[in-house]
Amino acid sequence: RRTSCVICRCLGMPSAVYRLYFGAQGVMSVERGILRLTGMNPMKDTFFGGVGMAGPARRRTWLERIENLGAKAA
Repeated sequence: RRTSCVICRCLGMPSAVYRLYFGAQGVMSVERGILRLTGMNPMKDTFFGGVGMAGPARRRTWLERIENLGAKAA
């Protein structure tokens, strides 16, 4: 049986900049080094960028999004 997972990452910089500049190498190394070895597949990435500058309303929408992802997985 295959087990899927979603990696949620909170960033201080905009997520588009992180993906383009860094290529999301940290997430890929976690996926390859840990999660695939434990049988996780498929894997999805969710990035939340600009966390330090976000207001309470924006953070609330991110939390709702994470809750929805968890509800779908359950």
